[in-house]
Amino acid sequence: MNDKQQPTREEDLSALLPALARSFAVEDLPAAPEVDEALLLQWLTERIGVLIERQPALLLHILYRVDVAEKQVQAAMQHAAPGRLAAVLAEEVLARLKEKLIYRRRYASERAEAAPEQPPED
Repeated sequence: MNDKQQPTREEDLSALLPALARSFAVEDLPAAPEVDEALLLQWLTERIGVLIERQPALLLHILYRVDVAEKQVQAAMQHAAPGRLAAVLAEEVLARLKEKLIYRRRYASERAEAAPEQPPED
């Protein structure tokens, strides 16, 4: 982390990889040092495209588990340009995972600040 304890963009994206691997039950994610947002979005768009074609029910289950709002999913399905549904849903998934990461870090740091200091053990 940098000197202000704020994660860098690369740290944020690297932190998303385990959540994506769990959610999509895959192991072929881009490697952490090589990951950038465009690459991650491309990978996610391709994976979602395959799920749209082959396992739409599984995709809906994953979107539910990731906690993408049902209204956002419905809006994407109704209004996405032809051929863009996978990309739109990938953007929604990535945005939601980033949001969850921010909340987890914020509340983890608040709990750490609020916790009483433990005396050192001898």
